[in-house]
Amino acid sequence: VRLNGVAVTDRAGNTRSNFSSDEQIGLKMTYEVIQPGRTLWLGYNLSNQYGVEVFDTHSVSTPLYRQPHEKGCYIATSWIPARLLNTGSYLVGAAIFNHQEQLIHCHEREVVSFHVYDDPAVATARGLSAEELPGAVRPWLDWTIEKQAV
Repeated sequence: VRLNGVAVTDRAGNTRSNFSSDEQIGLKMTYEVIQPGRTLWLGYNLSNQYGVEVFDTHSVSTPLYRQPHEKGCYIATSWIPARLLNTGSYLVGAAIFNHQEQLIHCHEREVVSFHVYDDPAVATARGLSAEELPGAVRPWLDWTIEKQAV
């Protein structure tokens, strides 16, 4: 297996390094399978500017997670939901592996980076607060508030 590239993209497929907090962010891996028949797992490690690991994600939601790859070139993209990450800089590591076989075909640490910012024209999870919110993530969660009957 050969890792050919890793990029950070928007929904239109454009490679970018700056994203508004209300945008989805694509982590795109291109790789080539030279010898067919291996079950390959793909993964990303995301850490923030402070070295805190924000999350790891593996390709468990794809059919090829449980099936051997055929020989050929592949493109795999994982999407970070809009309004999940806090503002700041992020580093991405990429890997192709299979823990059941105890094989790590490649693991490139800090191979690409990107920055998340707040667009002042867009509502964010920070709301009207002038200060940054702490935490590795800053999700926009659905809330309900109901007045109780007395």
